Amino acid sequence: ITGYSLEEIMGKKASDLFLENGDSENHDKIADANQKRLEGESSAYEVKIQRKDGSPVWMIISGAPVRNSRGEIIGSVGIHNDITERKVEELERQKLLGDLEASNEELKRKQQYLSAVNEFAARLIKTSTIHEIVTEITQNTIEKFGFEDCVVYLLEEEGDTLSQIGAYGVKDRDGKVMEAIRVPVGKGIVGSVALSGKPEIVNDTSQDERYITDMVPGLSELAVPIIADGKTIGVIDTEHSQKNFYTHEHLETLVTISNLAANKIKSAVISQKREEAEAALKESETKLRAVIDSALDAMIIIDGAGIIQEWNPRARDIFGYHERMACGHKMTDLIIHQPFRRIMEMGIQAFAESGKAPMLNKRIEIQSVNRDGDIFPVEFSIVPVKLNGKVLYSAFARDITQQKKVSEEMINALNRERELNEMKSRLISMTSHEFRTPLTTIQTNIELLSYHLDREKLNNRPKLSKNFDRINSQIERLNVLMNDVLMMGRLESGKISNSPALTDVVKLCNDIIKSSFNQHEDGREVDFKVEGNARELLIDPNIYTHIITNLLSNAFKYSPDASNPALNLIFMENELRIEVIDSGIGIPEKDLPNIFDSFFRSDNAENIQGTGLGLAIVKEFCEMQGAQIEVESRLCWGSRFSITQPYQTFGEVIQNNVDKHTQPKTILN
Repeated sequence: ITGYSLEEIMGKKASDLFLENGDSENHDKIADANQKRLEGESSAYEVKIQRKDGSPVWMIISGAPVRNSRGEIIGSVGIHNDITERKVEELERQKLLGDLEASNEELKRKQQYLSAVNEFAARLIKTSTIHEIVTEITQNTIEKFGFEDCVVYLLEEEGDTLSQIGAYGVKDRDGKVMEAIRVPVGKGIVGSVALSGKPEIVNDTSQDERYITDMVPGLSELAVPIIADGKTIGVIDTEHSQKNFYTHEHLETLVTISNLAANKIKSAVISQKREEAEAALKESETKLRAVIDSALDAMIIIDGAGIIQEWNPRARDIFGYHERMACGHKMTDLIIHQPFRRIMEMGIQAFAESGKAPMLNKRIEIQSVNRDGDIFPVEFSIVPVKLNGKVLYSAFARDITQQKKVSEEMINALNRERELNEMKSRLISMTSHEFRTPLTTIQTNIELLSYHLDREKLNNRPKLSKNFDRINSQIERLNVLMNDVLMMGRLESGKISNSPALTDVVKLCNDIIKSSFNQHEDGREVDFKVEGNARELLIDPNIYTHIITNLLSNAFKYSPDASNPALNLIFMENELRIEVIDSGIGIPEKDLPNIFDSFFRSDNAENIQGTGLGLAIVKEFCEMQGAQIEVESRLCWGSRFSITQPYQTFGEVIQNNVDKHTQPKTILN
């Protein structure tokens, strides 16, 4: 049986001879039987051993202990029966039974699969909306095929992004999508499948750089495209918490579900879009009707022959005809005054023949007639509209009787205002000149008296000189006031010329400082600084001389016993910033909004001479140059006046002057 001779097996262990290396099962059987014999028990067992030539043989070994005369166990005896043929038949029978059982299980599983697919198909037929279809897909996949989750994405209308429309499983057990995930086509595993149109299994998502981590990340993923009429319209995706979970069979299952649902989804999408379009159209029609009915203008729709088709309530109010009375009549005959009828009819006819008409799509003013025969001005606009291949015309009419009346009244008022302004300017000019004559006479006589007194040796000479100085000071004050008033009058009447020229602003400021502030009476001087890249500006140098001189004069006047006033030129990319800074008395915060008003003076400046016109003139001059002036001030700390002057072209300067002079203005009140 074994192929060994007695000499070959004498003194050797049976397990070493007859068992393959590593055959622990049969090794344990033999060891267990030997132990029983040592304990005095008999045993019988089946075991597979190896012949000398290496071929296997099945045997039943029956053994019993051998005792001596004293009953002591001194060995064992065993009988070996070859049962190989029977054992092979038995194993083949078991294998056959196992294969049969496996086949039955496979058949049962396939029957369950087919049953689930058939059930899904039957339930799918009953669905009509996208939500119903997607719910069937996701829940059926989870419940029938053992997946952990299932998500359906559909391609958005633009075709470059997938939007999550249904989910069911671990993350979305209720099947509702609270905030839809959007995935660009080509991005992530889902986006890649949408781009390629081919299903894909990813056995280990941690090794795939395309995987987009979710709130509950999966370790394996299966994605299948939804294809209808050869075009990808979406993706069915499922993830699992185990690596290598999905099989080719899972893939085929999801492909089958996708194929069954594809056309149904496409039809549902089309149906949903149609319903949305119909709802939008209905809403639009409702809104349009509400707009037409509530419009402040008359809205009249006529056909190519000029027959009225629509007539809104405002048309009834303006022309006196109810809709039922107006519809069916020719619009020109009903509401257009006789001299204008032919013109309007010719315009509509010209458009019908050539597609062009100068009078259409424009606002025109004509005379209309109402039901009572009253003739009144109307602003008309007629717009051609194509509807279902048919040309209609929307006519918008506005009664401008009141508007014309108001316009005429406004023109009359403006003309009257201009006349009054001119009269006021002439009066101011005349009054100022009349004041100058006696002032000049007084000043001349004071100078003459002073000259004669200088030749006389009088004891009260200092007192008289002091009085003369006081009179001269007041004369100068009146002269300044008259000059400011005249300047404001000229500004109002537009008689101040603006002559822009390329100007070196740095040189201009140096000249102003040298001529007017070089030797100030209190010994102070102007701290002049320039920042940035200096350039020439297109401005009127005379006007800017007045602006800067006035601001520097104020800086000295309102900061007695303080540090030097500062003049800064800051050249920026698109504009020049001019700053005049003093450390004087400052301006109360409540007075800042009115500081540029005519004749306005702050409470804390009452004891300092001034007319209250200087800053008003400066502001007007700044606006003439297209500049803006601002002020920052703090009481007892000083003030900063800032002018922002844009770098302008000749065209911009001209337009600015046109804008300034097209509107009447009143500066002196």
